[in-house]
Amino acid sequence: MTDTPDWLDGLDETELVIEGRLTNERKDTSPQHLLPLALLQHTIGMDGVKRLHDTENFCAIVVTPSPDWTLPLMHLLKPWSWDFVQARVKPLRPSQIADDTSSLRTMDALAMGGRVLGIGHDPERLLPSSMRTAADLIVRLPPPNGEVIGAVIRRMFGRTLKTIPNDIVAGLEFDEIVACLRPGTSPSQCVERLKKAVASKRSSSPITQGVPAIHDLHGYGAAKEWALTANVRKWMEAHDIEPTFDFPVKCGLIYPRDRVEPLLQMAGPKEELLSTFRKPKLKMPIRRSAYRVMR
Repeated sequence: MTDTPDWLDGLDETELVIEGRLTNERKDTSPQHLLPLALLQHTIGMDGVKRLHDTENFCAIVVTPSPDWTLPLMHLLKPWSWDFVQARVKPLRPSQIADDTSSLRTMDALAMGGRVLGIGHDPERLLPSSMRTAADLIVRLPPPNGEVIGAVIRRMFGRTLKTIPNDIVAGLEFDEIVACLRPGTSPSQCVERLKKAVASKRSSSPITQGVPAIHDLHGYGAAKEWALTANVRKWMEAHDIEPTFDFPVKCGLIYPRDRVEPLLQMAGPKEELLSTFRKPKLKMPIRRSAYRVMR
């Protein structure tokens, strides 16, 4: 066990109350409260959090890692004295657009010197135009990494593990992460549950279930040879690039974002993951935070 930077220190949490059955006494060590707070503080630091918390006559947008993070972040941020909060996970239906007043309410609140907050994973589709145009601060939250999970565990248990992999929650949704971080257990048990959850979800994913390995595909010619780069590790080592995850036997070609423009989409919305060439490559774990998604 070792100490790590505590991204949860220094904030007055007296106003932070999560809706539901969670009591005030339990919220300070509850993962559904600590996880979004840790991710926010890890991304923008304490100065950014205090600006979000205290600034008057202010418009902010928080871009969530995925739709399942929208409600937890709203529960965290809504009590911070906003005059208008808009949080959406789905765009308005055509029949709802004419009756939508969110842009007008944004304008009215800001015109009166108020505070306005928008939360969503796709602001262009989910948040009103007046909010996007007037935003003083846009916070783009990445998926949580090992440091964020370590900060949550440290606050829950008073200690954490020496190292936690950055892909510890890769592919997990917010509620799945929280379900693995259980008070009354131990840091190592929490991390083990997360690892098992990631492995289980990857093996049972309908996107990759029953999909053949790349080397078993036929009719792809040079594209198949391009995808079968078993020597990626040697290539990265030759270029003095430190791998951030374990390479499987079957592996796709990865280029560092600052050296080569990506060429192939590795992940994305379900409707984009259609071809049989893309699906086998999804069997490979990729750290989105370290490598750009290939397109």
